[in-house]
Amino acid sequence: MKLSSEDQTLFAEKGILCFKGLVPRNKTSPAKEAILNELTRLRLRENGKWHTKQFDHVAPFNVTGQISQRLRHQAAFDEVIPDDLVHFVHELAGFKLGPQPHPQILVTPPQKFEWDVPYLGWHLDVKSPSRDVLPGIQIFVLLDDIPPRGGATLAIAGSHRLHSAKGSSPVSAHQALREDPVCSALFLSTESNRARFLTPQSVNGVPVQIIEMCGKAGDVYVMDMRILHAPSINASKSARMMLTQRYLK
Repeated sequence: MKLSSEDQTLFAEKGILCFKGLVPRNKTSPAKEAILNELTRLRLRENGKWHTKQFDHVAPFNVTGQISQRLRHQAAFDEVIPDDLVHFVHELAGFKLGPQPHPQILVTPPQKFEWDVPYLGWHLDVKSPSRDVLPGIQIFVLLDDIPPRGGATLAIAGSHRLHSAKGSSPVSAHQALREDPVCSALFLSTESNRARFLTPQSVNGVPVQIIEMCGKAGDVYVMDMRILHAPSINASKSARMMLTQRYLK
């Protein structure tokens, strides 16, 4: 598989691409099994049942982070990302990026909450950058099938183009969205229809849209690290299991 000129153009415009079935099951399955073994060791899951009462006092969007911190790194995690995908990352960046030492595992158990587009948690994993400087690329590999509303990471496609400068003062994508008369509602707990941002909107002439990183095991999302993203509720009956790796300038 090779990157096309259309892939390059879409990545420049949207800041996120999805490659269906890029990672074979013989890579995702051992990683999934290693995660399940870790969850059993931690007594978070036994005989197919979840034991997550210890997280009842934790905000629902913080559960994933709490679990990720407890998982021990497994060799199978390092075997998931194929060389072709790493090559795509460098090609999309236009220069070589350096990977973090190990990928991170993202696990969200089924949660007893109604799914909605969040108003909290929208963030970058890097300092608010210039629109014209790519700080890095982050990839997300689905280790198991993740249905819509199944806890997948949400990303605001196009938001990397909102970082700019207003006179001598920098303007972040977050600020640009908050100042927009329509998209400012995304950050309001009182907004009853945040799901409308799953359809295209326009901010300062830039098309933006929330993308839910759901799909089948082996699907891969490649994201410009200037893209605003957030965790979401897992309203499905299965755990959300993803692997993520950052490549930094």
